[in-house]
Amino acid sequence: MESDVMEFFINDVAVKRDSGGVYTVLESVYKSASANNGADSYTFLLGDVAFNDNHNVKVIKNVAMQKSYLRRIFFDWFSGAAIISKSKPDVYISMQNTAQIGLKKIPQFTYLHQPLPFQRTKKFSIFKKKERKMAFYQYVVGALIKGSLKFSNTKVIVQSQWLKNELVVRGLAKPNDIFVSFPKVKKISQIYQEQIVETEKVVFFFPSTAMVYKNHKVILEALSLLPKDIKRKIQIIFTLTESELINLTEIKSIPEEIVLTGRVNKQEVAEILSRSILIFPSYIETFGLPILEGKQIERPLIVADVPVLRESVSDYEDVQYFNPFDSRHLANIISDFVKNRTITRSVGFDEESGINTKLDNLLTLVKGEMSRHAKN
Repeated sequence: MESDVMEFFINDVAVKRDSGGVYTVLESVYKSASANNGADSYTFLLGDVAFNDNHNVKVIKNVAMQKSYLRRIFFDWFSGAAIISKSKPDVYISMQNTAQIGLKKIPQFTYLHQPLPFQRTKKFSIFKKKERKMAFYQYVVGALIKGSLKFSNTKVIVQSQWLKNELVVRGLAKPNDIFVSFPKVKKISQIYQEQIVETEKVVFFFPSTAMVYKNHKVILEALSLLPKDIKRKIQIIFTLTESELINLTEIKSIPEEIVLTGRVNKQEVAEILSRSILIFPSYIETFGLPILEGKQIERPLIVADVPVLRESVSDYEDVQYFNPFDSRHLANIISDFVKNRTITRSVGFDEESGINTKLDNLLTLVKGEMSRHAKN
């Protein structure tokens, strides 16, 4: 291998078009590979995604393996090493949490973005219907992820120092073999703030998907504890549908203070966030990207007090933490905001509208580490 030319084999067969953030990461890696004008070449092993071959990118699609978790397990633990080795890549990258067993001569990196098996905040029960899927990921998928890391010679890429520490403490990887690639927010050149007139309601915003651990329930419980005079002055926005919220929380009707937008794009998230207080009750996260977005345009934050979210907040000052399972504590914070804060609108400007978030380029990280290793 020449030091400046590489052949990558990238596996992300698990990701689908509607997979949310992990699809966005895959898309950014694919676009980065496609835009590479150098001599590097890339083979992607994918499922049902709309990516095609181009001058230096080859896409292999295996929808059958995407649809069957057992086939993916068989690939990761038994058949995959031989298939990958036939392509003779310089480096293998798994972007779906599990490393490749038996890949001895080819350096590999595993992008780990599933926090469920490593968090210590919540133990999900397989006997509770709404927790069954989470329990499966926590215990069954978690065991497969941990086993693949332990029994393979892989370096690991994570988004937080918290997850790196968990891997080290659990003996799944050595500190020097773990790379923290923090999410980043595009720098905004100018921010202005204006006071929102007092007749407008105080808006609390929680952009998220419909997962139990996102913890919409604690917000609804806090809302029920608020006095009527406070309720009249607030609005809480969720990026869910009515059926999603009812299924998650088992409420019989949607409180009038709740506004449901369904899925919204980045521009819409930025617009709502510019006039809102970000409320983030999730107790399981890889990092907490909306927190970075809120910090970027200088919004007040109300954040669940868990280690990875404290890392996301860092030294940002306009934040209040709460126990994600204590609705009374959250209700008191919401009430204090309504009574004691002057609410403003913050708007950021740059050459593109909205908030542009991205991960550090995984390909750049991998290539840099490979070059450093070759020199040593």
